[in-house]
Amino acid sequence: MRKLCFLLLAASLASSPVLSEPIDIQFVHPSGKKANESAPDPDEAVKAPTTSFAGWPLSLELTMNDDLGIASENLGEAPVFPLTGDTGFVVFSDPDGCLVLDWQPGDPGSWSIPSGAACFNEEFELVITESDETYFEFTPDQDALGVADSSGNPRRIAALMDATSGRPIINPDGGIPSAIGPPTSKFEMVSEGEFVEIVDGYGYGADDDVPGLVIVARHGPGIVYFDDGTAGSPLQLRNLAGFITSVGYELSTRKNKTAIQVQLMVPPYLIAPVVIADDEVSGPPGTPAVLWRLDGSAMTQSADEILGEPVSSTFETGYPRLVGHLSYNIHAMAVSGTAPDTVIDLNGDGHIDHHDLELMGYTVLSKTASVSLRVFPAQACHGGSGDNTVYADLDGNGSAVTTLNCPSGSGSISKPPR
Repeated sequence: MRKLCFLLLAASLASSPVLSEPIDIQFVHPSGKKANESAPDPDEAVKAPTTSFAGWPLSLELTMNDDLGIASENLGEAPVFPLTGDTGFVVFSDPDGCLVLDWQPGDPGSWSIPSGAACFNEEFELVITESDETYFEFTPDQDALGVADSSGNPRRIAALMDATSGRPIINPDGGIPSAIGPPTSKFEMVSEGEFVEIVDGYGYGADDDVPGLVIVARHGPGIVYFDDGTAGSPLQLRNLAGFITSVGYELSTRKNKTAIQVQLMVPPYLIAPVVIADDEVSGPPGTPAVLWRLDGSAMTQSADEILGEPVSSTFETGYPRLVGHLSYNIHAMAVSGTAPDTVIDLNGDGHIDHHDLELMGYTVLSKTASVSLRVFPAQACHGGSGDNTVYADLDGNGSAVTTLNCPSGSGSISKPPR
């Protein structure tokens, strides 16, 4: 591990205790910040912003409170601040006054001190010290699936390769497994018949450009599933921050605070229910046409009961209406250092929030920011197995899938829901 050491002048960067909320997180898009983590009441759900299945921005602004300043990898004469592709650290506390940050630059030069950092004490003696800072790491950068990128935290760039390729594989009845979640191609052709794996810092887990950020959602592939499609107990949610596509920052806002802006262009079905479905149900008259297991539930339910109206098939009449029927809560939190790839509900309250991160041993820098939204039901024939839906024989009659032909048609003009 390589370290970056700065000699901090006591007069300019005196140590200070960590605040209870060093970072304020606000959802910019979708609009409608919530102050708590609870599910919205019916009136609030109706007023929630509406998005499509994909292509909408999930934007956050992280405002820093009473920080000591920004440490940058540029070693020129201070003040120096991160440029595009440079890594910076907003430092909130440095008890011993000797800055030691977890860093792996491409060319460490002469200031790499693996065992710690060498700083002068009050007697002007050179001493070796270990990291005791509280900080938030960030790299102004852009990431995208399949686009090679070397800027950001190197360990997180490498880890996101595995995190994305390891998306949930659900095999509820021993049949052919179906992949659930956004596309995960990690290869590019360099010559005829030859493919190489690329590094792009994009996928499930803590992000490479803002490693301390956590984004979770209770619906969709972000839930940690067993291979049979049931959710783990206690509840575990995967960190979706690794899908962030851009990070930027303001040195000083109108309120004289540093603010980091984060945007995630949501890929298809990242925040939408995972359904195990049976479209071939046998039984006496009145038997439901479609059976479902929703978002890791071990309980099989009638799609009619969930939606309150008859459902004839998963794709044609079921899943689109299910998506529009539900409201979704997305939560964001920040920690010092690198956040976990998976957050566990350690206090057993059925929610994932900053209290669980504290119980996991992390230094939490913010409270939980939350937002509610709805997804437009889209059209019939919107997808197939693999787009958050897995077919399984839930009633034991030997069949689960009906044939559905999606007709083609001309273009049309659609007025957004109001």
